[in-house]
Amino acid sequence: MENGHKIYANIGGHSAQPTWLESSRIVRERTRLLKAGIHTLVELDEQWTQNQQAKQVKA
Repeated sequence: MENGHKIYANIGGHSAQPTWLESSRIVRERTRLLKAGIHTLVELDEQWTQNQQAKQVKA
């Protein structure tokens, strides 16, 4: 079951349900962004998406 979930989670580079580790990374990243002066959830989501896309481009 765990293996199947990991394979499913890797489809498209996003997991439908983030693992605990992914969730904690997302929380940390969003906390960092909030401290950087981004205050609305919409801006956070846009910023996070841009960061993820930038990471994929670099990879």
